[in-house]
Amino acid sequence: MRFVMIGRHSEGEILSGPEKTARRLYREFSRRKGLAGTFLEYGFDGSRFGSKDKLFGYDVRYAAGGGEIHRLGLVNMPSFIRRYRPDVIMVATFERFALVPVWYAVQRRIPLVYIVHAIVREENETLRPDMPAFVRYKDALVESFLFRKASLLCFFSEDSIRHARRVYNFPDHRIGIVDNGIDEVFLRSGAALRDENRPFTIFFGGDPARPEKGWDFFRSALSLIDGPLHVEVVAKDGIPMKDIPANVSVRVHRPMPAEALAALFRSADCFVCASTFETFSIMTAEAMASGLPPIVTRTTGITRFIRDGENGFVVDYGDAPALAARIAALKRDPERLRYMSRCAGEIGDRLGWADVADRYLEMIKPLCAVERNRPTDHGGIP
Repeated sequence: MRFVMIGRHSEGEILSGPEKTARRLYREFSRRKGLAGTFLEYGFDGSRFGSKDKLFGYDVRYAAGGGEIHRLGLVNMPSFIRRYRPDVIMVATFERFALVPVWYAVQRRIPLVYIVHAIVREENETLRPDMPAFVRYKDALVESFLFRKASLLCFFSEDSIRHARRVYNFPDHRIGIVDNGIDEVFLRSGAALRDENRPFTIFFGGDPARPEKGWDFFRSALSLIDGPLHVEVVAKDGIPMKDIPANVSVRVHRPMPAEALAALFRSADCFVCASTFETFSIMTAEAMASGLPPIVTRTTGITRFIRDGENGFVVDYGDAPALAARIAALKRDPERLRYMSRCAGEIGDRLGWADVADRYLEMIKPLCAVERNRPTDHGGIP
């Protein structure tokens, strides 16, 4: 099977959730016998590139885990795909440039898979109020086209499907649910033995600057808990320290690679995802694999992996007393904390990236068996 993966293959190891998914899946696919593929991205944004690059640019590099990454101008994309002859095209991260290769795929009846990390149109309206109207329009146009034309829409949870259907209509037969994966560094990390001489430590999942991550909800729950508490949080631009309860200390970290994040998880006792909504929450999965019992809101996609009271807790968003009660329960009962830590770590047995890639392939391969028209003169790329 030949595939083309489309999206953003970011360099470095400080990655967003969608970028991490794209890179890890491409690495796993590139390792498989019987699979041949490449990664297609558009890297000519900004004023330092002229019209010639934007339209006709070409560059190739190699991923650390194997496989080529082709960076092409918009005009070059259809001809590249025609010569490559893919059996399937996978849009791994939302990018506006995807409209060009996706349109070509539709015209040539090439099966199209779209991994739905978020509803971009909704996020633009609620989280990016200063975004120019024309950019919003382009995003909505591309996203609508993907939802209408994709042969398979891959979601991370039933919650994310319901969330998407608030904006778009799509039939059940084009839906697939696949979990996100966990890097091996988290599987190896394990939970550290608790130091009784330090305050109970909570790792907050999400950048407090993003209102949907629920920092205010979390902070209000902290004010209901007696005794010293410590919070670890990762934020791009720091956080406002006002209104932090007097018994709570906070340490803020800049975004970091996976190995550093795994080490930071080992310094905490539990993990809190207080978001209004998460399609999956890959950070929650990583924290659990590291041995942190999670407390998550009911609208977090990973809740299907959480056995309430055994390997974590589930609360309603905005219910500060319930969130405070779950944190306090772990704080006052070290034996229960150790038990739930062991149970939480078992998630690593189910969410390795190799297993996740297998599940994608199980859904994709039947699409490639469908008869479709293909050009007869291909040449060029082997």
